[in-house]
Amino acid sequence: MPKNNMFLTLNPCIKQFKHVFRFGTVSDHQINEFHEAIVWMIAEDLQPLSIVENSGFRCMIKLLDSRYEIPSRRTLGRTIIPQIMEKVKGNVQVLLNAASYIAITTDIWTSMNTDSFMTLTAHFVDSILLKLKTVVLCTKKLESNHTGVYHSQVMKKELTDWNILSKIVAIVTDGGANIKLAVRLLDIPQIPCTAHKLNLIVQQSLELTDDTGGLKIISKKCRNLVGFFKRSEVGNRILIEKQNQLGITQILKVKQDVRTRWNSTLLMLERLVQLKEPLSIVIISLIEAPTFLDHEELKIIEVYY
Repeated sequence: MPKNNMFLTLNPCIKQFKHVFRFGTVSDHQINEFHEAIVWMIAEDLQPLSIVENSGFRCMIKLLDSRYEIPSRRTLGRTIIPQIMEKVKGNVQVLLNAASYIAITTDIWTSMNTDSFMTLTAHFVDSILLKLKTVVLCTKKLESNHTGVYHSQVMKKELTDWNILSKIVAIVTDGGANIKLAVRLLDIPQIPCTAHKLNLIVQQSLELTDDTGGLKIISKKCRNLVGFFKRSEVGNRILIEKQNQLGITQILKVKQDVRTRWNSTLLMLERLVQLKEPLSIVIISLIEAPTFLDHEELKIIEVYY
């Protein structure tokens, strides 16, 4: 049976199910709950707004409750989400108003489209429950050069809009000169991010190792290996086949490290040690593959991990 025809026979919207229709009018409260559930799903699962226009999604909702009118993408983005956002923002404002002291963490990141954003997150103790609360105040697109003055202006406006500027006791940032200047201009104590400092320490330590055969050279060699298998469809496919031939039940793939996460280098090295047998065999059969680690290099990695 052709794949498309088989799919049609499995599609519950096309099969002649005996639908159980609900009767009665849907209340405004039920409609709001439906809307909030969809918005929550989109936010929780990082789904695009266009999901409400997908035929499979609409089919599922109709089967759950045929009375529910699914909102369009336009209605969702221009009406429903802004309404829910105002409601959530009001709840957050109540918590912030009740807090006596607030700490802020902030970072700047770049999207795949090379747009820059600044996120501000507030941390405080709930005055009633006496529990630590964390809320994201904003993710703001940066429209100007990344100077300390501009960053300071962005942060000051957001903190002022939330009416918490006078409550801020500290702001945690990375070690970038511009963001440190921005906090200094606000006259608020700046605390360096421990994770960022730790990453710099580890990365600089790796750079200080012996160039003639130490971990620096080995790490570079490992990145070349991983990069090859990440780019090569043939190499990756043969690596999987070789693991099956060796009777390895849990098929593994190489891992690429990221310079901003020191532990990712450890995970990359660990995975190469786990794959040393199939990798050493596969590389021999691939002409363009880089040289695999020798016995001494593998011993050095095993000591580290």
